[in-house]
Amino acid sequence: MLLLVAVLSGVSEAASLTMAVPWSLAQLPLLAWAGHRHLERRTRELPSPADLEVLGTRAETAEAALRKDEEKLHELRATVVGITLAHQLLHDADKELQEATRVRLEQLRESELGRLERLLAVEPDRAVQRVELEEVVNPLAESLRLRGHRVRWTGTPLCATGRADDIAEIVHVLLENAARHAPGCDIRVTAVATPGSVRVQVTDGGPGVAPHVRPQLFDRGVRGPGSPGQGLGLHIARSLAREMGGDLRLEEGTPGATFTLTLPTAAPVRSCLGHSA
Repeated sequence: MLLLVAVLSGVSEAASLTMAVPWSLAQLPLLAWAGHRHLERRTRELPSPADLEVLGTRAETAEAALRKDEEKLHELRATVVGITLAHQLLHDADKELQEATRVRLEQLRESELGRLERLLAVEPDRAVQRVELEEVVNPLAESLRLRGHRVRWTGTPLCATGRADDIAEIVHVLLENAARHAPGCDIRVTAVATPGSVRVQVTDGGPGVAPHVRPQLFDRGVRGPGSPGQGLGLHIARSLAREMGGDLRLEEGTPGATFTLTLPTAAPVRSCLGHSA
């Protein structure tokens, strides 16, 4: 009797389970076939290796365009800062400025305004030409002096081949880095001629660049300890130098930090600014 009750109870539970589940065992082959067809359809929808390669190329192109936009924005910000500083120095210290200083600040303001206009151009002119380094460096050095930094720059008769705006951006990055990371220290700017090239050096008396940062210093996004920047300035500066046929490097074994910008020589030294070497 107990065995009969158990069997009947099992049958009742099985029947309840069958009613609760919307499919029966007889339908399992059909469900398996449907799942296989769904998997086949999804597999056919997956991109082919060629499609993946095209998508990868598009992603790389979009990423490169984004990096270029970020670098252009960095240059625009630096230019606007230069215009603002020159205007403030001319306005706030109008009666205290010497005539030579006023002229240099006005040159800086006009130069940065022109550079801003060229940066915003739809098709900016990327051609290289002869650049008088003294005209580029003078207003930048004067701007730092008027902000309280000790800058040693006596001028130069040298000319280089490049783009004045880009050389100004490179020197601006180097000077601002020196002012930020070596506050209160002397900043020295020199220019020397070598066979086929001109070298502009910016040296500060600060703590220098940390050894673990040096190997990647010019890589995009790399910053030293405590640096408030985005890690774009030196990366952009070296890229611009190389675009003009030159280079930018950090010297080894010098006190503080010494950066050397190398540019192709434009013409015999005697032909620039009417000076001799």
